[in-house]
Amino acid sequence: MTTATRPSLQPLSDRQIAAYARDGYVDGGALLSDTEVGELRAELDRVIAGRGAADAPQPVQIVNMSGQADLEVWQVVNIWQASPAFARLLRNPRLVAMLRQLAGPDGAVLRLWHDQIQYKPAGHGGVNWWHQDAPYWPALGPLDSLLTAWIALDEVSLDNGCMSMVPGSHAWGDAIDHLHACGDRSRDFWRSLGADYRDQPVRVVPRPVVCGGVHFHHALTWHGSHENRSSRPRRAIALHVMTARTVHQPRGPHVMSRYITAQPGEAVTDPAFPLL
Repeated sequence: MTTATRPSLQPLSDRQIAAYARDGYVDGGALLSDTEVGELRAELDRVIAGRGAADAPQPVQIVNMSGQADLEVWQVVNIWQASPAFARLLRNPRLVAMLRQLAGPDGAVLRLWHDQIQYKPAGHGGVNWWHQDAPYWPALGPLDSLLTAWIALDEVSLDNGCMSMVPGSHAWGDAIDHLHACGDRSRDFWRSLGADYRDQPVRVVPRPVVCGGVHFHHALTWHGSHENRSSRPRRAIALHVMTARTVHQPRGPHVMSRYITAQPGEAVTDPAFPLL
């Protein structure tokens, strides 16, 4: 793709929608032009360099998720609040159209729960261990009412730490305790999940994404990503999205909980959670 080429506004095909329903994930193809990717990369660098500055808008959080300097996984939560370019991404028409398709009848209302940069630096990017998204969001429910659009800001492949997913796992409910039990980081990332779960075969499928491409997954799909030991960075932004069924179901703390004024059972409509 060249900087003069704009990706098609063609939405997802029936085959892609069926694949998402079956597997719990689907590749949505090219989304951003090279120019748009370049702008977002520059904004990410600017926001990280200016973290903590009193004279500039800040994201909700910037943290090294691994806690290890030699295996970094940088997380930036709600970079859209610190960057007009990332705020514009929330209104990308093809992105919103595809999210509505995947959400089905629940797609009549789509709000951002939060965005999340995950940045694995070249040479020493760490592991993001096997997990599901929704159990880590104890402010919201039902768990199956949310989904994620994951947008690559680099070419993301096996060599620089692409995501891997377990097809069909979104239909197995809340399995986070099982995934935590598989969480011995000394174990082999690819084999740590075992061969089956409750009589269902567990198959790990790497999910490379082209630079500027978007990949969608269900909030209960098992996924993780291995180390980046390559000479290339792995930068991406995940947009975690609430649908018309999502309501405030407080079961525990979350970094975004302080922005919620909704009562339990009500939709979350505060300004920190914009409509898409």
